[in-house]
Amino acid sequence: MNSGSRRAAAALLARLKQGVEAGNDQFVIRLNELAEAYGTGAKKEILEDLGTGWEARTDEEGLIVSRNIPKEVAIEQLGQRLGDLVGSLG
Repeated sequence: MNSGSRRAAAALLARLKQGVEAGNDQFVIRLNELAEAYGTGAKKEILEDLGTGWEARTDEEGLIVSRNIPKEVAIEQLGQRLGDLVGSLG
């Protein structure tokens, strides 16, 4: 993953983290946003970044990711991955 992709992935995960903090369980990620961060058809990659307790499905609007874990666990997972990504940007 190059630095541009890492930045895009960090921005995407930050948006999801803010949404979870606000109490949202489900998010739509536009396919162009997903491709910018992870590459085309990167459903597996985003699920790896989100961690356990998430699922994804594709519809006409994009990729829909849903959390199936407690809010606090999701926030912690996203925060850890964000820290890793931001740290890798140097």
